[in-house]
Amino acid sequence: MSGPQFVHMETYAMSVSSLRQKREIAMAKEGKVKFDRRLNVEEICHEAARTPGSHPHVDEPLEPRLLFGVDPVEVPDIIQSRLDEHKVRQRERRRALPRGQRRGVASALRKDAQVLVAMVASYPVPWVEEKNGELVANFQSEEEKALLQKWNELTIAWGHQQCRELGLELVSVVEHFDEGHPHLHLLAVAAGENPDVRSCHPGRLAKDAVERNEGETDREHRARGDRAYKDAMQAFQQRYYDDVSQEVGLLRHGPKRFRLGHNEYKEYRQAQKAAAAAKLKRDQAEAGLAQAQVERKRLERRLADVKIDLEIVSEGLAAKREEKGQQERLRQQLLSSVSRLQGILEEDGRMRDRMIQELDELKEAREIEERSRDEAEAEKERALAEIQSERARLHCERESVELEKKKLDREKRRVASIFEGLRAYAAKTLKYVEKEGGEAALVYEGKDAGAQKRLDAVASDLRPIIGEIHNGLMAQVTKAIRRVRRAMGVALKAWGQGMLSVDKSQADGPRLVVGNSAEAKALTDQIKPYTTEAATVVAALPDPGKLVEIYDRMAAVKNILTEAEYRQYVQLNDAIQQSSHKGR
Repeated sequence: MSGPQFVHMETYAMSVSSLRQKREIAMAKEGKVKFDRRLNVEEICHEAARTPGSHPHVDEPLEPRLLFGVDPVEVPDIIQSRLDEHKVRQRERRRALPRGQRRGVASALRKDAQVLVAMVASYPVPWVEEKNGELVANFQSEEEKALLQKWNELTIAWGHQQCRELGLELVSVVEHFDEGHPHLHLLAVAAGENPDVRSCHPGRLAKDAVERNEGETDREHRARGDRAYKDAMQAFQQRYYDDVSQEVGLLRHGPKRFRLGHNEYKEYRQAQKAAAAAKLKRDQAEAGLAQAQVERKRLERRLADVKIDLEIVSEGLAAKREEKGQQERLRQQLLSSVSRLQGILEEDGRMRDRMIQELDELKEAREIEERSRDEAEAEKERALAEIQSERARLHCERESVELEKKKLDREKRRVASIFEGLRAYAAKTLKYVEKEGGEAALVYEGKDAGAQKRLDAVASDLRPIIGEIHNGLMAQVTKAIRRVRRAMGVALKAWGQGMLSVDKSQADGPRLVVGNSAEAKALTDQIKPYTTEAATVVAALPDPGKLVEIYDRMAAVKNILTEAEYRQYVQLNDAIQQSSHKGR
């Protein structure tokens, strides 16, 4: 059984002013509040930690369980250290200002400044409740335990989220077991340099933001401030319901707010809890699906082994099954005969019962008509509630669809920009520039500024794609250069060995003339794809025969040369030999 949610937020100071102490004493005498109400940070933290003497409302305290952060008794020391640091910073700021401007900067916070935010969240199912005159312990079923554990986790996550949004830091979360209902205490301090947390309370922040209108009385101004406070805290309660309560089947309001009868409200609570339990089971089922699939594979392997065993056993059972089938048919015939006899006897009894039933139905018809009228009214209210819920759900789905549509449009624009970059690369307006020791860059040389922005936006996706294309093209060019060099080397070697020559008399350019030997034809096959280029290169070389003739004539006049002429002869001879070597 679930119930309405309960969550409360309050702020506390390190020390309470004497005026407030007197007011609390007066209210206690009048019976409006208990005098033992906790008022300052130390009292609140020691009550949460169940320190002896700090919990007069609990007769038999139990040790609380720490769920997050530090022990509550350490929180006052944390706050005091931050107050001391803030005091040092304020004094340094005052010293940095001229003497006439220091009055507006306080040296420290007031002793009754609000420095702690305490939140209490309660689960609306008691530990023990009376049913049919007996005390029954709740949370015995696995479903109840799982819902309570999920409520704990969601409440702590919600506390972290609220603290981040309000500029707070969650420092401690404890769970109590010694009061009527399960509940959590969440303690938070300011996250910034200023330890004052008054502006972090959503209700007080909204109330302080209400400005006085011209001609407005104090009473009217306070009324508008109180309305703003209530609206802010109602929004605070709604956020807790949206993030936590509805996930575990808790209600936002009690039966009076829903304007439902006791039974209708009870059915509504049961429906909410059933929905939360179903969602929890679905999440648990999804978590165990992976394990189930692994177990299924293991069972399939085991099933294959069992099938083999069953085939062996089934052959022995076939004969026994046939004999047992005959006995079963005889037994069914006997049972059929007995049932027919019993039917005749029961028919007389049904006739008498039918007459009595018709009289009872006439009495109940009138009662049913009255209940139907009441149920119709209740169904009408439930239908209106479902329509409102469905409208809210459709609104959320519409927003989700719009968000997905925007994501799809962004993805389409990104893909279109990538294709635009590929077309620009093919048109040579986009260059792929490789840098030494660094990442390659894309340089756009076009005049379209819009295209430049679009390509810059997808540069991280476009660079690896064009890089692969560029590297593939460069690899093909490198292979072609190697084939040309190999063909030129073979042509020069054949020219040096006299296996080919060049015919320069053709009108369309020089052509290679190859000898008739098998070796010459084999070399020609290696040059064949580049014969025109090889003929052009060989045509630019001198005739090997003339080089030999010059060499022989110079050797003949070697002995009659002077020393200076001999040096010129040596230089010329070296040049001829180098030319001959290159030709070979």
